[in-house]
Amino acid sequence: MRCNALTLAIVALTAMASSARALTFDEAYRAARSFDAKLQAAGYERDVAKEAVGVARAGLRPTVTATMSESQVTGVRTFSNASSQEVRVRTDYFAPQASLSMRAPIINLEASSNLRRVEAQAVGADAIWRVRSVEMVERLGMAFLDVLLARENMVLADNQVIALQGQLTRAEQRLKRGEGTRTDIAQAQSALELARVKVLEAADQMALARHSMRRVAGLDVSLQTPSASTIDFEPPALVPAEASDWLELALRNNPLILAGKQSIEAARFAVQGRRAGHYPRLDIVASASRSQNDSISSLNQSSRLNSVGFQLTLPLYSGGGVDASVRQSAAELQRIEEEVRSDREGVELDVQRSHRTLISGASKIAAQRNALRASEVVLEGIGKALAAGLATAVDVLDAQSRVYLAARDLAQSRYDYLLARLRLLAQAGTPAMEVVQDIDRLLATSPLAAPTTRTAP
Repeated sequence: MRCNALTLAIVALTAMASSARALTFDEAYRAARSFDAKLQAAGYERDVAKEAVGVARAGLRPTVTATMSESQVTGVRTFSNASSQEVRVRTDYFAPQASLSMRAPIINLEASSNLRRVEAQAVGADAIWRVRSVEMVERLGMAFLDVLLARENMVLADNQVIALQGQLTRAEQRLKRGEGTRTDIAQAQSALELARVKVLEAADQMALARHSMRRVAGLDVSLQTPSASTIDFEPPALVPAEASDWLELALRNNPLILAGKQSIEAARFAVQGRRAGHYPRLDIVASASRSQNDSISSLNQSSRLNSVGFQLTLPLYSGGGVDASVRQSAAELQRIEEEVRSDREGVELDVQRSHRTLISGASKIAAQRNALRASEVVLEGIGKALAAGLATAVDVLDAQSRVYLAARDLAQSRYDYLLARLRLLAQAGTPAMEVVQDIDRLLATSPLAAPTTRTAP
């Protein structure tokens, strides 16, 4: 039944691979830009902030209002004539009116501060969109590299199963010839079953990795995703090489730090806007009106009036609300400054961590590549020694296991290195498209050459 489950898992993954389209990292990134929910929300947030600038700017521009009305008046006039007799006269008339008014601010410190605040928020919203874009690239890169790593683990595990199956067959043949023991067969069978478990684990890893890709990019990715051979992968030189240079780039270009600076700027203008509640406001007002039959005493008369002047509003007392709002905005400014300081320290730590991972990762890849090649040589030598009767089946199984572990660790180190490089470039403020192209170039240097697990002769 374990064999049947293994067969079904391999068949299912093969079917999914054949129905999915092979993707490059660049294609996945382009799909994720129009699919990722967090990035889309940040884009709409940026649009909201941009439109808020127009709303705030309207507070410093003239407002013009036109009003037109027409009333129908019905009633009765009662008065005494010269003979002291009461006279009642029916009175019905229309009273049309039209007016045009204009108000333009001359001095309005609160509106000016509000405009500068929302302008800073608009710049900050654009930086936040870049932050979300960087985060999306990191999430996409992690999911994409997880798919590649899961695929290599599947290839390695599958090759391990094939090799151990051959080892089991040879142990059975040796027993028939009287050269082996049942213990050799049991050990080979045990190793084979454990390898089959690893195939199932790799299948689960692949399914989860593909699900993560669908969540970020909305697309499936097949097992034939282009990738260079792991054993031939050479980490490129890091330019610039020093961590201090990357820190300088990050402090100057990192979108999270830039967004924090704009948040501080917006908070400072908010304090100025609250403080403007103590200052006077000066407006110019003008109006033009035309009316007819304004009242019963002006029947059949029309009037046209034009006026222009200044209106000064001087705040005297507001119950302490202005002072309280100023203190509130000042406290908000201090909170934002501390958050920005924390973000800055976090970026510095992330840059140093990624840089350290890249420096040590290059050496780690070289060492593990040498270890893999040495393990393959050992496996080949032990296989020949077994044929000559100088080694046991247990020695071959141990050597086979070391080859598998060395190949798996080398693949893991390669993708850890690529992910660290992606993060370092993103943290330094490198445009997302350049980060994607850099990773794609390292992934698609040559078609995949699946790591081989050598079998003892």
